[in-house]
Amino acid sequence: MKNFYLKTSILLLFFLAILKVEAQCDTTGFTLTPINGICTQDGKVQIAVPGAVDCTNNINATIRLAGTTVDLAFSSLSAAGNAEFSNLSPGSYEVRVHNGVTGTLTTKTVTVTTSNIPLSVTATAANTSCGSTDPLYTNNGTVTVTFFGGT
Repeated sequence: MKNFYLKTSILLLFFLAILKVEAQCDTTGFTLTPINGICTQDGKVQIAVPGAVDCTNNINATIRLAGTTVDLAFSSLSAAGNAEFSNLSPGSYEVRVHNGVTGTLTTKTVTVTTSNIPLSVTATAANTSCGSTDPLYTNNGTVTVTFFGGT
């Protein structure tokens, strides 16, 4: 009978230890770090879940444009609780972290910007003051091209 109680006690302690570890798996406090791009589509968002080591690698994240319902990418977080979404255009994104242990789904918003300024070109033309067959014809027409941005 002592063996039965000893085995039952050990088994109960084992399950309590597992529950304690799983209960510490809180993904609601995850952080998002935007890494702004220098081109039109090279921004990134880094995800970090503090204390995720206790989550037994059961955390997934998705990213979508804010206000939409279509996920752009999916990532399983590393054992350290980190993930990264890359190749992002400038805009506002929702990152959704799902804790497979507790079933918790937490959403946060992050904005990615870019230092890229698209190249813009304007051109203006001024015709010559008189036609080429006119005896007073002078070659006085002009074309002015202006470039903006392009960084």
